[in-house]
Amino acid sequence: MHNKYIGLILFILIILTTSNSAAIADNTKVLINIPSRTLELIQNGQIIRVYSIGVGKPEFPTPIGNFKVISKIKNPGWENPYKPAGESKIKAGKNNPLGTRWIGFLRNENGEYGIHGTNRPFSIGRYSSHGCIRMKINEAEELFSKVTNGTEVLVRNYTSKVTIKNGKILVHNYPNIYKLPMNQKESISEQISMIKNKYNIDQKKFSKLNSLYEGSSMVIGELIMTKSDPGFNYKFSEILVNFD
Repeated sequence: MHNKYIGLILFILIILTTSNSAAIADNTKVLINIPSRTLELIQNGQIIRVYSIGVGKPEFPTPIGNFKVISKIKNPGWENPYKPAGESKIKAGKNNPLGTRWIGFLRNENGEYGIHGTNRPFSIGRYSSHGCIRMKINEAEELFSKVTNGTEVLVRNYTSKVTIKNGKILVHNYPNIYKLPMNQKESISEQISMIKNKYNIDQKKFSKLNSLYEGSSMVIGELIMTKSDPGFNYKFSEILVNFD
């Protein structure tokens, strides 16, 4: 009888753990934007955190698309993929290029791409990697605790990045370093659709976005504050942004 109770308790714990992981995957998204070199953690339609990141160099671009977390590793080892197998291995530790956490989101013929820490913090905010996403070690550890296998990872090349500041909806224009074809208005509309609050868009200004030059910003609308939602400023706010 005692063993039956233990077995039942273990079964319940497994079910609860599985359900919790599924809930995290369903309610959490990671949005990576290459031109602004930012990673946004989105939960229940709200941006919880914005991180500065290092992204792939133009000659080693980070893949663009819709992906999901496929692996999570604490204290990963690393092997140089550009040298013969076994020739250049680094064990987990402070000298490891992957830092202390690995979050894989794509595996293809070129290898595996993921989000990880780095022992080169100066590379954050730059086009600095061979395709992976670099984060500060403590921030990679924080993100690691917020995602699970199956969490959506959306990688975009929004050269026109929508941000919200003091209730104003603005667009900042970045260089298209990857030189990918872009439909500016479609990408902006996709970003605006992520806003969960009520808002007004100035259609005249929206129609002039094609004239927005690199490095410049334009206010195109504003959020509508209601009594039932007084904290609207914090639901889609760009905490940091690389304006270069």
